[in-house]
Amino acid sequence: MEAIREQITYDPRTKMFFLLLVNVLVLSFFGPYVALVAGSVVLILLIVDCPSNYVVNYLLVWGGFQLLAIPAYFWPNVFTLFIGYLQFWIARFTVTIGLAAWFIHTTKISEFLASLSAMRMPSFIMIPFSVVLRFIPVVGREMRAVAEAMSLRDLTGWKMAAHPLKFIEMVVVPMLTSLTRAGDDLAAAAIVRGLGRTRTPTPLVRLSFKVTDFLLLLVGVALATVTAMGLI
Repeated sequence: MEAIREQITYDPRTKMFFLLLVNVLVLSFFGPYVALVAGSVVLILLIVDCPSNYVVNYLLVWGGFQLLAIPAYFWPNVFTLFIGYLQFWIARFTVTIGLAAWFIHTTKISEFLASLSAMRMPSFIMIPFSVVLRFIPVVGREMRAVAEAMSLRDLTGWKMAAHPLKFIEMVVVPMLTSLTRAGDDLAAAAIVRGLGRTRTPTPLVRLSFKVTDFLLLLVGVALATVTAMGLI
């Protein structure tokens, strides 16, 4: 399965267009099935291109919020309508977050920078994006490290909620300190790699339009067409 996933690649420019298109459709059109159809497309992309933990986490969150809309249809009252309203927006943001996770997992930094350079993006746009893409995995690693340290101190779950000052002292402060240091290191590394240069670099990554890009664009255009026509 991993060998097949390595062979399925996309041009980062196609993925950026698809990411922007789905975000606009999900957050701008309020048809009853827009988020459901777009979320199903994101689920298929996660199954094809990402590890199983991505799929399971997305399916639990997105599927769970889809189920929360059922009571409002059968037992309409103030409480169920309020839950349905929350579900309406959270389900949409879950789709955008899942698609962003797919984009980050399937996009190498070198490919992303090569695509931005091919689009003649200025350095004040390229540098922040490259730092952010490297920074997000660092956040996950630091959170796991802090969680492991807290488990050694037997501060997990409700115990952390019962001791908010200890939570701030042992979780929030170390996280902010380590993330600030990591952000400075990543920014310095980006400058050392030459992202602040004035000359156009020679790309080491060859970008090309492939069959997978055509299929992804076809899905995006089809989704936009049926949404604009009010079919979903």
